[in-house]
Formats: sequence, structure tokens, C-alpha cells
Amino acid sequence: WEDGHSGHAPVGSFAANLFGLHDMHGNVWEMTRTVADAEYAAEGDSSFHITRGGGWMFPGHMSGTSVRRSDEPAKKRPNLGLRVAREVRN
Repeated sequence: WEDGHSGHAPVGSFAANLFGLHDMHGNVWEMTRTVADAEYAAEGDSSFHITRGGGWMFPGHMSGTSVRRSDEPAKKRPNLGLRVAREVRN
């Protein structure tokens, strides 16, 4: 709530975690490909998908990576996004 930003923080605003990753908790909810409705999961057709990780409009106890909710992927929200990832080669 008191990070100096009026909405979500720009990427890389805070120190990286031990894995070198930035902004993993509490900036925006992460939309996943996982459908929320079990009855539609087999068909892959659902209007709700699992979101995780918390967003800046929610209290701190809802900003962990284990926090899950569901939302409609077609909706635009100021605290909903996606996580860009790439493979790390050893």
C-alpha cells in the first residue's frame, strides 16, 4: 500500500528475490491458462481462469504466490496481467 506508486509498480521497481526475479508478489494478479470450472476443463471451454499472486489493490496477505482466485480472461482490470517467462539453460 505504501510503496510510492498510485497503481501497479513499473517492472523492476524493487529488489530481485534470491532467484534474480523481480515483482513476483503483489503487483498484479497473474492470469494462467488453467480453467477454473472443473466441469469444463476437459473441453477447454470456460469463461473463468485461475489467477494467482495478488494485486496492488488487495491486502498484503493476498499477495503470495500460493493465493488463487478466478477471473474472466476477456475482462480488462488494472491489477490483472500475465507473467512473461523464458527457459533458463544450464
